[in-house]
Amino acid sequence: MHLKMDHGKESVSFEDHTTNAVADDATLALPETGTPERLAAERKLVRKLDSRLLPTVVVIYIMNYIDRNGITTARLKGLQQDLGISDIQYATVIAILYASYCPAQIPSNM
Repeated sequence: MHLKMDHGKESVSFEDHTTNAVADDATLALPETGTPERLAAERKLVRKLDSRLLPTVVVIYIMNYIDRNGITTARLKGLQQDLGISDIQYATVIAILYASYCPAQIPSNM
């Protein structure tokens, strides 16, 4: 399909390249399952995903550990008095904190 538009002195042309789409799709096809090329591609993909995701997961895990232990240490150092909250209010805050951690831990254990 070829579309040509004339606007006074200017001429604009649009060409449709859908006829080459079939040839392009054939070059993007995955190798058959179980072939050495497919296994190599899968290993490469897993390595790439691991190298990008695992450092982030490790940092989140470390920050989670520091946060859970830091809140109890902060109470011993006077956090509760600095904020002016009672024992029941502090316990409520801790319950909300741990209740939010429980669902967040499910994906890390899968």
